[in-house]
Amino acid sequence: MWELSERNKLAAGLLLKDLPVFDSFEKREKPFTSFPFSIVMTQACDISSYCDVIDRIISDKDALVDRQIITQIIFCPAFDEDQFIEGRHLFIQYNYQMERLKSAEKEKYQKDQHIRYHYLESDKEEIPNLFIDFKQYFTLPAKFIVSLVREDNNVPYKLEHLQYTYLADRFAHYLQRVALQ
Repeated sequence: MWELSERNKLAAGLLLKDLPVFDSFEKREKPFTSFPFSIVMTQACDISSYCDVIDRIISDKDALVDRQIITQIIFCPAFDEDQFIEGRHLFIQYNYQMERLKSAEKEKYQKDQHIRYHYLESDKEEIPNLFIDFKQYFTLPAKFIVSLVREDNNVPYKLEHLQYTYLADRFAHYLQRVALQ
């Protein structure tokens, strides 16, 4: 499930902790929140291309930028299983309390039989079992994330390739669903 990530390298499926997320345009409110865990959903080829361009620009100030460069990295927050089941996974960030999952719903969600949710059963002691709600995703500037990860990746794990591919496929499937109402 989880494998060690190359130290200080941004990668698809990388697990990051406590990323700041801009969630309000109200001047009176604190503009940032964070999620305990977030997973990089941007494809590996886009990340690699971006990092190559940035490294080229650093070494040659007059380097041309590739047309395929990305400016944002996509993330899905990953919620602790217990908080998710209790319906409290968005409480700290947004003060939302949802209904507690019933046993049958919990099993359905754990078996990935719901289009909106994905379950990650952890094989590492320091990472809890996680639920991903595909309706909750966000982006952060690629430049910010690359510098953050290069400085210090506080959770040195990423999803194994097949696990990430399955997750990315389900995420894309959810986003491309046809709205019927």
